[in-house]
Amino acid sequence: MGELAQVREFKPADEEIIREYLMRKINDEAFHTDIINTVQFYASDPDNLSQRHSAGGDRVWFYFTKRNRRYSHADVADRRAGDGYSKVIGALKRITPNGERIGSRRLFVYFTGKSPDSVQTDWLMQEFAATENHARMGDWVVCKMYKTTRKGGGSSLIRDAVNHVGEANNNPAYAEIDET
Repeated sequence: MGELAQVREFKPADEEIIREYLMRKINDEAFHTDIINTVQFYASDPDNLSQRHSAGGDRVWFYFTKRNRRYSHADVADRRAGDGYSKVIGALKRITPNGERIGSRRLFVYFTGKSPDSVQTDWLMQEFAATENHARMGDWVVCKMYKTTRKGGGSSLIRDAVNHVGEANNNPAYAEIDET
């Protein structure tokens, strides 16, 4: 009887994404993973990216990318990508293991076309930023991209994203940020 090939799973927790991968990338330190590709994430649409790169298990793709300014005079990230754009659909969440804030995560959905005639897709992306570069353009972030299995958009997409990362709504390591 032959041996089964081992399937490589890559399911890092949010804290691990920030500490073990993103901070090491920012600080130009060595780490081992060929699962997180370095790309210009917002230069392509999710279908194109998913075809060019291997998934990290469970049809999830991870990318290092730098955020670009949308306007030269303002710190607004340019989220146009390929023939569409990514739009925020979830509150900014602090990643605070043991009470120490190390980063944040924000949920986006991809739309094709231009507003107001754009069409929502099933592609979701979570953008992870380290605390010290949360608002700075040109710094590294990690984008976790996957396709939702739910239809209907809106709050069902947010529920699917929360279920996808396996977080309980009452997890104290995640707190909504009031940006007012």
